[in-house]
Amino acid sequence: MKTSARFVALLLAAGATFGAFWCGLVYGLHVWPPDIVSGRETVLASVQSQSGERFKLVQFWGVDFYTTQLEHIRPDGSVKITQIDGDDKKRWKYSAELIEADKTLVVSFPDKPLTTNYRWDLQRFVAPVGREPFWFETSSVATK
Repeated sequence: MKTSARFVALLLAAGATFGAFWCGLVYGLHVWPPDIVSGRETVLASVQSQSGERFKLVQFWGVDFYTTQLEHIRPDGSVKITQIDGDDKKRWKYSAELIEADKTLVVSFPDKPLTTNYRWDLQRFVAPVGREPFWFETSSVATK
């Protein structure tokens, strides 16, 4: 009887340790463990203009943190990728709103009072009037 009680206690302790580790990853470090294993890309927001310009805010696990980027897919099929944050935490969604008249995509974060604008006619991020873009200096651009 003592052996089975010790086994149950050991099993409970191991379960509690694993649970604490999992919660620490998810809540403390803002990491979703399945992302590390799967290597998948998560689409946080997706919008399309009337002229056929498509935009996807995507996130994927990098080496030690998440990489968040904007994919601008033009009507001709070419793609421009702009890195938003190469050292980001896990995000479950972004907000992306189109202002067709200005050819502008407004990107905002649900957990921060920050927004910035992507002008698709200029193919770059621009600051709203009176503000600097918060990631502008570290943005990198690639084309698919």
